[in-house]
Amino acid sequence: MTNPPAFPIHWENHDKGMSLRDYFAARGLEVLMHKVTSELESKHYSIEKAQKIQDVYASMCYSMADAMLKAREA
Repeated sequence: MTNPPAFPIHWENHDKGMSLRDYFAARGLEVLMHKVTSELESKHYSIEKAQKIQDVYASMCYSMADAMLKAREA
């Protein structure tokens, strides 16, 4: 699976910035953010429980990003 830069810049000695995988994951998280925020606020979870939920959603976003990168190669 290739993971090219999301916004390639071809300047010498310049950081390539965000990868396409990171970009896809961030866009997925953007969609889920309302759900995560609502769930955390309405259920008054402990900090530990809230962190576990956030970790699950972040993992889901990267899993979806990986699937999107794989689909690009098909």
